[in-house]
Amino acid sequence: MADIFQLIENDKPVYMKSHVDGIDGIEEKLVTKDFYQNDTKAQRQKWGEGLNWIAHRGNNTEYPENSIPAFKTVRRHWGIETDIQVTSDGQWVVMHDDTVDRTTNGTGKVSSMTLAQFRNLRIDTGENLSRLSDAEKTPPTFEEYLKICKELNKVPVIEIKSGTYSKANFDLLKDTLDLYGYGEANCVIGSFDANILNTIRTYYPNIELHYFVDAINESVITQIKKIGVPAAVSCSYSNSSLSTANVKALHMAGFKVGTWTVPENSFEGMKKLGVEYITTNSLSGNQRYAVLSYQNGFQSNQGIPNATYVEELVGGGIHINFNVEKGTNNQNDVIATLPEWAIPMKSQYNPCTIRVSAANGDVKIGSFDIRGRIVATGATAGTLAVGLNWKDRTSWAAGSVVYSI
Repeated sequence: MADIFQLIENDKPVYMKSHVDGIDGIEEKLVTKDFYQNDTKAQRQKWGEGLNWIAHRGNNTEYPENSIPAFKTVRRHWGIETDIQVTSDGQWVVMHDDTVDRTTNGTGKVSSMTLAQFRNLRIDTGENLSRLSDAEKTPPTFEEYLKICKELNKVPVIEIKSGTYSKANFDLLKDTLDLYGYGEANCVIGSFDANILNTIRTYYPNIELHYFVDAINESVITQIKKIGVPAAVSCSYSNSSLSTANVKALHMAGFKVGTWTVPENSFEGMKKLGVEYITTNSLSGNQRYAVLSYQNGFQSNQGIPNATYVEELVGGGIHINFNVEKGTNNQNDVIATLPEWAIPMKSQYNPCTIRVSAANGDVKIGSFDIRGRIVATGATAGTLAVGLNWKDRTSWAAGSVVYSI
């Protein structure tokens, strides 16, 4: 008798209905139930199994939501989520709300505007708005979003807003995805509207669809079974229906589970539930990030936001950046405390730049210390500390280093 797991093509299993028909009990052996299409080779997405983080409307912590800079500055997340809908002349654009009122200088529904009218708007709310150029304040098109995802090697997580769409609209959606090399194997499409997802399934039999819901209940289970695998159900992290029992039930039925919009202090709870996707506003994602809290009177140079931070890099490295003023110049004084995950075993000694004369623009080379778990007597483990040659500092000190844990 043929074994489905021995059916291989191009080093990947081929799951087809014709392969499993007549094999008693084979469906129960599949990790993902029904993961095949009749006469269609099922393509696994390029990502592996496990937990992935999604940047909600891009990096909206540092830039306006769903803006070009918000998309371009996603660094530590597997995917970038956005919201799309159609203008009056049939073009797909990026906007969360039905109207442009909340996030731009205009008013009215997106569906009542032409593409030209939409592009004449300017984003007028969000983080660091004053630092954006006029072009960066232009609300993006769907194409611009996809281009950035491609450049950053991020998975597009595309929410189609509820509404009435024509076949021409969906045809254009597919053509646009095709243009940037996206299809069944490397993007996600989601919606609160099950009818939209059922339509997308006719275009992409094997794409992973995300069904966004207010709560997980029997009606949702019925709908997601109609949508079919591969798919995920996604609801708010704070909803009581996102329970261990419901997550297990969805997994047993062959579906994944996502949740939104999760603050960093709830990451561990969601991981324990066993969800596959966490959509978040946090700068932490698949790799972690933390703004460091100053000690001994240090503060950010000229009030630059998030000037002193630590981040995890792909492959296990750690990057620290600091840019401080005020504080002390005494060797071994603590500048900031590191999170547990960023503390090396041994201490690190690194060069930095010290401003010694603002009038003349003079600088000199000093050093800063990263105190590891093994430290000399009197030093504080797990800290960023003043090193050598700080005694002549008159204003700021700045440094950056990458090290291994």
